[in-house]
Order: sequence, then structure tokens, then C-alpha cells
Amino acid sequence: MKNYLMCVIYLCLGVVFSFITLQQILTAVWGVPNHPLQYVAFFSGILLIIASLIYLKSPVVGRVMAVMAVIGMGFMYVPASASLVPSYSTTISIWAWVLIAGYFGLLLIVLFYPNPYFFSKGVFILAVLISIACAGYAYYQRLSDGEYSRPEILYYEWENGDQKLEIKNESNVSFSEDLKKELESKMTGEIKGRGSFGKESQKNKLIIICKGTIKEPKQLFYPRNGSIAYVFDGQRWLTTPENQTTYSSYTTLEVDGFLSQKVQGGIQSYRIVP
Repeated sequence: MKNYLMCVIYLCLGVVFSFITLQQILTAVWGVPNHPLQYVAFFSGILLIIASLIYLKSPVVGRVMAVMAVIGMGFMYVPASASLVPSYSTTISIWAWVLIAGYFGLLLIVLFYPNPYFFSKGVFILAVLISIACAGYAYYQRLSDGEYSRPEILYYEWENGDQKLEIKNESNVSFSEDLKKELESKMTGEIKGRGSFGKESQKNKLIIICKGTIKEPKQLFYPRNGSIAYVFDGQRWLTTPENQTTYSSYTTLEVDGFLSQKVQGGIQSYRIVP
């Protein structure tokens, strides 16, 4: 009876993990690049299915194959803990948690049931530590890239003139007094608010001020603390304040008026210029 139970567990989980991994591989149809470890995990899932059938005839051989299969699957599913780290504009599915928990549950079964191998504890602890390290590194990377400090983005059109700079349709929190003085020292005329993206509650602000239409895409790096203004005077770009520190992450202003930025899983685009 126990042999049948283990056979069913190996077979069902082998089918589930193979199917999920195959789905990941097939995303290449939409241009998502595949990783070699996805193929390792897929064929390891197939090996687990084969192990489930052999387990009925020879539990010892079947279990050894199952251990090999689950360790092979681990090359993909242990580092996958990084996908559980929150990221900008991405909702983590409950099924992602179920999948990772299911893998570690399967690893526990093959390593410790019916009796643990001499290496079972070491392998399981190593897998857990690698998983935690991958999640921790992902969090550190996103934190250092400003993933959790994305600014509100505001777009203004600039009309040149001789009068002192006038700001119309101004958000209550868009311009600090220091930034206003910086802009007034370099610009005249008026600027009109035309579009925005993000939450007004964000303390960091990325302000785009354009005179005319840009001729080529422009990368706009996110400020680390406070506000930064990118000013296009019709010929070239100016940055104010010049000493503002920025993250390595950025959004790109396209010539068609769209902003595009990298997010987990692809590129997010939205129109900022009406």
C-alpha cells in the first residue's frame, strides 16, 4: 500500500512540475528567452514520472531516481524563491507560494521517507539556505535599484517668454522652493502641467519639462531623495539640480510621448504626453 501511495505522489507531482516548467519554456513563443536550467528542471520532472512507475517494482531504485529528479528540479525551483520578493507594479500570486512550498515538501519526502539518507539533512539545509540567499539578493538588488522608491512622474510643456518663470497646473508637492529657484535661474516663460504618472504621495518626484518634441528617446534616471527635473530646451537636455543623486534604474521618454520602464516580466509603457 505504501508503495502505491509513493507512486501516486511521485507521479502527480512529476506531472504538475513538468507541466508548469513546460509552460515556462513555451513563453519563448512570445520572445521571452529561455534558460538552460528550465530544460534541466523539465527533464527532471519527466524522470520523476518514470521513477514513480519503477517504484512499484523496485522501491530502492525508484527512490534513488526520484532523489536525482527532485535535485535536478531544484536547479530551477530553489532559486525561484527570488520571484516571491515584492517588486514594482507586480502582484505575487498565491500559487507561486504554493509552488515553492510544494517543491520543498517534495524534497522532504524523497530525502526522508521512509528512511533518511546520510546526506538528507545536509542537502535539505543547503537547499533552504540557497533559497533564502536568492530571495535576499533579489531584495537587495531591488532596494539598491530604487524598486521601492519609484517617483511620481510629472510632465510639463514649456512655452518660452521674457517674463519670470510661471508654473501652471502645479501639483501641491511637485516643486520644492529650492527647485523653483533653480528653474527660475535657468528658464523664463511658463510651464503647464500636461500629464502625470504614479502616486502623489510619493516623496520623490521626477519632473519632465519639454519645449517642443524630442527627436530621440531619453533615459531619465530616478532620484534617490527629493525631486529632479529633466529640462529639454528644444535642442538639448538639462538636469536640475545637477548634484542630485540617482538610482541606476530609469524610465525612457520615447519620441511618441510614451514612457517605458523595465518591470519584472517585461516592459511597462504608458502615455505621459497627451
